[in-house]
Amino acid sequence: MSKGLSAKQAFEQGDYRTARTLAAATMADSDASKKARDGAQQILQKTSPPSLAKYMFLLTAVLMVLLSIFWMTEGKKHHDEPGPASSAHE
Repeated sequence: MSKGLSAKQAFEQGDYRTARTLAAATMADSDASKKARDGAQQILQKTSPPSLAKYMFLLTAVLMVLLSIFWMTEGKKHHDEPGPASSAHE
């Protein structure tokens, strides 16, 4: 983080991690003015991921785990079985 950088400046420069950190610090500061807290709240809202994205990420993770479990239990059984004889070798 640059010294003396405000959350608004960091946000405008595209440094959203720094903007979120500074905005959270502003929200926690009891000496911050209401205007500063409102601005920090807006930055936190603008930089937080949408709820739909969180749920889709969770759904993807659950599906990956379920597919991995299925592959480890059922997929290997079918892989070890010999397939039908080819008619080309008869």
